[in-house]
Amino acid sequence: MEALSALLDGPLTALEATGVATALRVSRWAYPIVNVAHVLGLAALFGAILVLDLRLLGAWRSVAAETLARPAVTVAAVGLLVAAVSGALLFSVQALDYAAMGVFQVKIAAVAVGAANAAGMRATGLADRLPRTTALVSLAAWTTAIVAGRLIGYWQG
Repeated sequence: MEALSALLDGPLTALEATGVATALRVSRWAYPIVNVAHVLGLAALFGAILVLDLRLLGAWRSVAAETLARPAVTVAAVGLLVAAVSGALLFSVQALDYAAMGVFQVKIAAVAVGAANAAGMRATGLADRLPRTTALVSLAAWTTAIVAGRLIGYWQG
């Protein structure tokens, strides 16, 4: 683990030294605005995913899954893009500190699981074969990512 940390120290230090990261640190409004964008992106992402997952779990049986899927997937994709870009910007401000935090590592792992689950559902039709399992994995992963992300501001180490 120390070897990985040493390998990442240089790039993370360079990221923190970028003009964007510096501007976010010194501006009165830039960081809060990016933080709000991140929260809005997460809200769109999780809200859309929640609708899809609840449908897979049996809610709204009278509504065809395809009717919900098209707009929900679009909203989730836009939310993910906004959350990822704004999250990267927020990360750049204290990249070394965040990367070392266990709670940040949990967040990134949960995002990876959620994204892999979503990609697997779309690419393999897994949601058709195991709808409850894919929905529960999705809800657990994205909820974990959100909770861990919120805890970053409160926990150190």
